[in-house]
Amino acid sequence: MSGFEEILREAQKRGPVSVAFAAAQDRSVIEAAKTATDLGLIHCIRVGDAEPIRQMAREAGLPETTEVIHQPDPDLAALKAVELVHHNQAGV
Repeated sequence: MSGFEEILREAQKRGPVSVAFAAAQDRSVIEAAKTATDLGLIHCIRVGDAEPIRQMAREAGLPETTEVIHQPDPDLAALKAVELVHHNQAGV
């Protein structure tokens, strides 16, 4: 077993961490969120332009129940993501 596999197994034992993704209407962000969700590592909170986020998430196969906070301005989306962490609504 590799060091990465051991780390992954330990992270999965701890359960998912809530992660706020700012300006999440980016395909690479959606794909990374999907991978981490599938591995049981995270619970996604996506902040950004809601309609493109939902469309890309559907295409990637993310669950419809994944939280999306509509904030189309990228700077304000980043501030909202930080606020979620500050108020312990997201771990990262």
